[in-house]
Amino acid sequence: MALATGSVETDFLLRLVAVFVLASLVVVPVLFVVGFFASVPLQHALILAVFYCFYLHASGLKLVHRISIGRSLRATLLLTVLLLALATTVTLYDYHLVQEFTG
Repeated sequence: MALATGSVETDFLLRLVAVFVLASLVVVPVLFVVGFFASVPLQHALILAVFYCFYLHASGLKLVHRISIGRSLRATLLLTVLLLALATTVTLYDYHLVQEFTG
């Protein structure tokens, strides 16, 4: 209405549309790219930290308790497999629960 009548609000509406277009075409894609490039090193750091913890656990058990590295890694990986099985079970349960409510 303001654009058709040429009122004072025309300038405001044009600025509002320009800001919306700038935000949707420039700012949001830039934030997605920045988020991607920030998350990749973080994921690699976390993966390296997990493997380093396995190494510390295995070497610590060998040094302190004279347990072989194979036995200590087996115990550590068994715990990891159990936690992954629990996470998979919960994920499948949640998936079926969502399917039940949406389907």
